Amino acid sequence: MAAPRLARPLGGQLAGLHAEFRAEGIVRTLAVTAGAAGFNAEALVPGEPRLIVLDTPDTVRVADALAGDLDATALVVAVPPGVDRGGIDAVTAAVQSALRAEGIDPRPRTVAVVPPGAQAPRAMTVVEGPGDVHDAWTAFTPYALVPAGVTGADARELLGGAAAPFDADDPDNPVLVLGALLAAAPAVEIVDAPAPEALEQLVGTLVTAAGGPRPVHRPVRGAAPLTIGVDGAAADVRVAGDPAGLLHLFQRAVAVAGHLLGVDPTDPGPPGAAAVPPLAFRDGDVDVHAGDWLPADAGTVDDALRALLARSPGPLAVAAHLDRDADASAAVLADEIARRTGRTTTFTWAPGRPPAGGLAVQLVGDVLQDGPAPPGPGPDGLRLHLRDRLTGLVTVARAVQRL
Repeated sequence: MAAPRLARPLGGQLAGLHAEFRAEGIVRTLAVTAGAAGFNAEALVPGEPRLIVLDTPDTVRVADALAGDLDATALVVAVPPGVDRGGIDAVTAAVQSALRAEGIDPRPRTVAVVPPGAQAPRAMTVVEGPGDVHDAWTAFTPYALVPAGVTGADARELLGGAAAPFDADDPDNPVLVLGALLAAAPAVEIVDAPAPEALEQLVGTLVTAAGGPRPVHRPVRGAAPLTIGVDGAAADVRVAGDPAGLLHLFQRAVAVAGHLLGVDPTDPGPPGAAAVPPLAFRDGDVDVHAGDWLPADAGTVDDALRALLARSPGPLAVAAHLDRDADASAAVLADEIARRTGRTTTFTWAPGRPPAGGLAVQLVGDVLQDGPAPPGPGPDGLRLHLRDRLTGLVTVARAVQRL
């Protein structure tokens, strides 16, 4: 909870960087990061088209970003602790190589944010971030503030808004009320929020293998989720505020819920990446990777999904390591799975972390030539590699419709 206070000295530095870049005609920011830091940076500058977050080495997403005006582009590399930085390094190298190909020296326009003692990419400006923060909790740390500030957000104003009076020892304090409700809820659905991914990742830090509320996509059976609506949306609970204020409210409420549940949602956990399951078979343009739990006679995506769901009656997490714009239809799959199976189903665009526990379906596409494959979905996970985005998504969608 001390992050806004500790980050206040950044305000003047970021304002100066923004003014310096703007004077040179640099008005576009590519933010290379991983985990939920990109969601948090976007939440601090909602709807800002000049901030482009590259949080995966997906070839389509990176190519789209590099097709923009590189003469007007700054690069911010944010490496939160506990994330796999292999993808960050690969994307950083690709961006800097593209700048050099245009005759631009990338070093003066690169800003790096790294934990203490971590190696920084070649950059004119290096900012040290905290070394003990879960990436979902980075909103008011340099990992999210620097890309937002370089883009033009007033970090001092953001931090001032985050200091809203939520500390009152009062039964009506919205932090205490929301925290108690989160602790008691089996699942949470956030309705009409301006920064849903950032808020969902915060709620997801409460989930352990033993339980905790899950951010969900419309479960149709079982315990009803606690719905939280923003600015008048129809829901069990209604909250209001700008994105920075909502992030601060949820951070504190999740901390209260963690205390009540006996878990530490701010713990970044051990670093490292889960292994990728071996290739089991190919169904058209989809490579299916799974552990030895997959039956030997499985030969289609339908077979793999049914075998995965048969392993446990618990919740399902869907994670898409794809382009959020070009492959937007992937997000619909979680809703359809929830509707057809009645399971509590979560969805996140990679790099967000799926909640702990339960089963996982991971969708991936091709990555940069020098980039690592995204981390695996774990021993109970199913990885679907779309060798062709369009036909692969059609194959997966049809398999979901036959569940």
